[in-house]
Amino acid sequence: MAYVLLGAGSILLIGEIVEWGIMGKRLALMGSFVAIWFGVTYKEDAPAVRKAINDLLADGAYPAGLWRS
Repeated sequence: MAYVLLGAGSILLIGEIVEWGIMGKRLALMGSFVAIWFGVTYKEDAPAVRKAINDLLADGAYPAGLWRS
């Protein structure tokens, strides 16, 4: 399942975005960015993905409280 993080902490499923397009709603994407996608297919993948995300947090690429509500 893929997600898109929008401003003000809202998250949409890619499926919702496609559905919006079919329904004629407008979705404005502002700015450009390069994204790194991480996938966890097997439980053995999880430590490497956790480390990569923690490295991005440590480098300041993401705010520390990104996933907190």
